[in-house]
Amino acid sequence: MAHAVTTHRPVVPAGIPDTAAMVHGGLVFTAGICAVDPETGEVRLAGFEDEARMTLDHLRTVLEAAGSSMDRVLKVTVYLQDVLDYRAWNDIYERVFSPPYPARACIQAANMPFDVRVQVEAVAHL
Repeated sequence: MAHAVTTHRPVVPAGIPDTAAMVHGGLVFTAGICAVDPETGEVRLAGFEDEARMTLDHLRTVLEAAGSSMDRVLKVTVYLQDVLDYRAWNDIYERVFSPPYPARACIQAANMPFDVRVQVEAVAHL
């Protein structure tokens, strides 16, 4: 049976019907995670690199709350507001993940909710 993952600090924007992650069959499926202020639960719009680092930090928080970790990530889907941020994303991504890197898709997504510049979802094993 699936169960929801909760965290001690907000990792998805306040006021939306979302769960940080669901666990089922030994896998963790995260929600779309973005740069959320851990104190207020409000989206924190900043420069791309700050948003990307905060987003990946929140991903780590969710995975650890589920009993997993960044080194157990199998697949990452990345949504970028502007494909021109792709190189900067890769620089940050390489500092967080190690080879063999998780399978990944990177998509340009205009008009993302809350006007975030990056959103990430992942699948990891326990």
